[in-house]
Amino acid sequence: MQKKSPEKRRLSTKHLLILAATVLVLSAILLVGIRTNILPLGIKGEWQWRYIEEPLSLREAAIPLALVALLLFLLIIFMRGYEKRSKKEEALFLAVLFILSLAFQFCLTSLVTDGLQKLPAVIYFPFISGYFTQADTEVEDLGQFLADYDVYIARLPEGHLGAHPPGLAVYYWSLINLYEKSPTLARGVVSLVGERFDRIFQEIERASGQAQIGTPQRAAIWTAICLAALALASTPILLYLLVRRIADKKTAAFAASFTLLIPSQFLFFPRSDILFPAIAITIFLLTLEALRRKSLPWGFSAGVVCFLGAMLRLSFFVVSALIVFYFLFQLLSAFGEGKAAGWRLFRCWVKPAIGILAGFFLFIIILRFATGFSAFKVWKICYLRQSPLTSGIPRTWWKWTLYSPFEFAAFLGIPISALFLHRLVFQAKKSIRPSAWRPDRAFLLSFVVTILLLYFSGKTLSEVGRLWIFLMPFATIPAAGALREFGRKGDILLLFCLALQGVQVIFFKTYLNVLFVMS
Repeated sequence: MQKKSPEKRRLSTKHLLILAATVLVLSAILLVGIRTNILPLGIKGEWQWRYIEEPLSLREAAIPLALVALLLFLLIIFMRGYEKRSKKEEALFLAVLFILSLAFQFCLTSLVTDGLQKLPAVIYFPFISGYFTQADTEVEDLGQFLADYDVYIARLPEGHLGAHPPGLAVYYWSLINLYEKSPTLARGVVSLVGERFDRIFQEIERASGQAQIGTPQRAAIWTAICLAALALASTPILLYLLVRRIADKKTAAFAASFTLLIPSQFLFFPRSDILFPAIAITIFLLTLEALRRKSLPWGFSAGVVCFLGAMLRLSFFVVSALIVFYFLFQLLSAFGEGKAAGWRLFRCWVKPAIGILAGFFLFIIILRFATGFSAFKVWKICYLRQSPLTSGIPRTWWKWTLYSPFEFAAFLGIPISALFLHRLVFQAKKSIRPSAWRPDRAFLLSFVVTILLLYFSGKTLSEVGRLWIFLMPFATIPAAGALREFGRKGDILLLFCLALQGVQVIFFKTYLNVLFVMS
């Protein structure tokens, strides 16, 4: 009789049951701990997330739970023989994920009292972020605003506006400017929404002390909400396309399904943070495609999107680091097979790398000469203003360094986090040799290195669940890879983990008040 390999012995039914039990127990501890406030999210005396005073009943969560059940039912259908699915069937699967994501957003938002009414306030209300108000009241001439931006943020107090590049202000200004130049279009958008949301705009005006919010501004707010919803629904699709380039179809389907049920993505809807996962995945996807095709134009497009991301948040430089580490491990793997193979791969990457750099720096140069905007100077100021040493906000580095992994795991979802750790532990020995760094293992290593640098950098000493949201879909890739190690048994574990993810999403939505809207 043929002896089982060590890998197959590790992935036995017993091992699967132990992993499933661990996921269940950890999920229960998290949910009960939050319910009883035994596990507060944050560090007492420094910064903590707020809780909803009157959590909703399970009965009110019936529709979102039904949608989770529908997702599981559809996955049971699609997962049978998924490797042999045609492109049309793959497209149908992704379309279903897109529709389910939109439906889940609507149901979860409706779940919270006045949830739909609060959506415009999340975009506009100055005490949440202030980017929309900034664009509406302070950007008269866009060129001049960009030219003076370094001086402008230097005068601002610590907070969102004073520590970030001008991308979000430009984004909202573009929407407002579009509707100011097209009044008929603005009235059409507002009429589609209806007059039942007028009350929330009156409350915003009263609370913020601003003048009446005009039709162009209302149309821009609703457009921003719709774009956030579309970005959130597109994230599983983009991730699927990315994973298909580094793994098989089924791993991609697993990862996309997990991405549909990441708690933080629904908790912070429709804040601008919801846009970032889709942008981060797009940067990685375009870079992969550029190097696969050895294409300068594809590289140029990746560089452009990377620049646009850096204009929104400095966080996108973390995505660039993740990409660099990934291809560095790929290159080292090639050299591990021989110098000729390594140099051959390196030469194939030269043209797309030039395209990426050209796309990134071209717009920096254009903005510099067209408006006087100094991107590097602004990024430096923003970086220094985000430093815990200069922010003036008391934080304890070692406490947050120990705590940040917990909050990241909680807002990512305990099932995904447990599978990620499983993948990390059981791939450690396989990943010692550079020759073993195939694409999925290279990605795991690069993600771990990137996340460790973030943990110890001290740049994020609060709100990890929101600020690191752009990295969360990437964590589902190793988690999906862990499921694939179980073969067909992984399909059952997937349904179990997704059910727990769905419960956790609904639970977080009913207990955590993360938007602080006029409360």
